Amino acid sequence: TQAYTELFPNATLQFNEDDNHQYSINYKRGIQRPRYQSLNPYRYFLNENQFDAGNPELTRAIENKISFDFTYKGTYIFSAYYQHFNNNLEQLTFQDNANRLLLTSDFNIDQTFQYSLDFTYYSYVKDWWFVSTYMSGFYLQNNFTGLQSDNTDEQNNTNGYFAQLFNQYTLSQKGALYFDASAYYLSNFVFGSFDYKNQFGLDLGLTKSFAKKRATVTLNITDVFNTMNIPLTSRYANQDNGFFSKPESRTVSFALRYKFGNFRLSDNNRETKPAEQERFEKKKSFRP
Repeated sequence: TQAYTELFPNATLQFNEDDNHQYSINYKRGIQRPRYQSLNPYRYFLNENQFDAGNPELTRAIENKISFDFTYKGTYIFSAYYQHFNNNLEQLTFQDNANRLLLTSDFNIDQTFQYSLDFTYYSYVKDWWFVSTYMSGFYLQNNFTGLQSDNTDEQNNTNGYFAQLFNQYTLSQKGALYFDASAYYLSNFVFGSFDYKNQFGLDLGLTKSFAKKRATVTLNITDVFNTMNIPLTSRYANQDNGFFSKPESRTVSFALRYKFGNFRLSDNNRETKPAEQERFEKKKSFRP
């Protein structure tokens, strides 16, 4: 039985110096609770020496995060934040070298914290070309107990960089044909006691509308080069293990969507734009 009373405030203070300069600071305290699957102690054997099991002793994790944002001209966003978890829920793998067993389960580790500097940009470079990019440099650290290493205090940390670039091209003058390209790169990351690096992916998409935009056909290809699957390793003290999971990350999907209804009604063409939206359009500023 677990009973607790907690407060989870979320507060934001924003200052607009003028139309081009905006500042904000935010504090959030949140909670994460374990799923039933993580609590169920049933053992699922992958082979005679390796199994997954839930942990009925899990409790909630508490998050504290403070961030500072600066927005320039509504399209350039600079962010800095610090995030900290107590009793963070993480998946750990421990090898019992004496009995040659490998256990994977969820645990409340001591703490997780992260520092990050982020940059976001989105705008139309041309009338037919929209660009959105997100970049993040971060430091991430997990502190946990080595249950199969005499309960030593262990630490897994990394400096990392993440970048994502999205491009959308309008290929027809009437705006009925679009081509999307999204690329992303992750240098280093840690997950529990595991670490992995150098992850790259590319997604492509093509969208065509016709019949007065009542019908839409979409073709998407994810992970074009099949590079999203990479090995994970865990090495410290007397622990040395890892795995290479290969889910189907490269996929091709085709979709057809059609809007039914009486589109001939004149009421569908009435003007419904609020005054604030009209003001934004006059300034030609983009909002996603």
